[in-house]
Amino acid sequence: MGRIVTAPRTLATIYYTATIFTPSDDDTNVYGEPCEEGHGQTMEDGWIDPDWDMWTIYEAREDVNPDTIESDDARLEDGVPLADVVRECVEDQLGAIDNVEGDPDDTASWYASDGVHNYRTGVVVMLCAHSTIHEATACSECGDHVPSSELSRIERCAPCTKKWVAV
Repeated sequence: MGRIVTAPRTLATIYYTATIFTPSDDDTNVYGEPCEEGHGQTMEDGWIDPDWDMWTIYEAREDVNPDTIESDDARLEDGVPLADVVRECVEDQLGAIDNVEGDPDDTASWYASDGVHNYRTGVVVMLCAHSTIHEATACSECGDHVPSSELSRIERCAPCTKKWVAV
């Protein structure tokens, strides 16, 4: 006899990176080129956790928490395409998007139009999001999603309960 799979599934993950430009008293810019004394800059880049602290850079992606979109997200239940939900999440963190590299329906990098300025210190942060949509299939009856890796164990969807029935 089958069991009902009820736990929400992660359909998409979004990680964030930043490049932080910091003013310095040096006489070189971020590229090591000479500039006017006292108008130098340093640059640091890496992974960030924008929900906690966008000013702290981490070397490893594993050190930050991604934003996730789960199968029980109300926007998906309202019929909004997954790629549009990803775009909305990215824009909530980055603001206006200047450029997207890759396929928003699969794996993409999203670049913010404007940097975040700390006018007190002169620090500028340029942000980027990296999204991955995990393969998922939606039920044609109820719209519920299940990762394609689970399909071999799934016989049918029970539309009245919006639950997948595993066999």
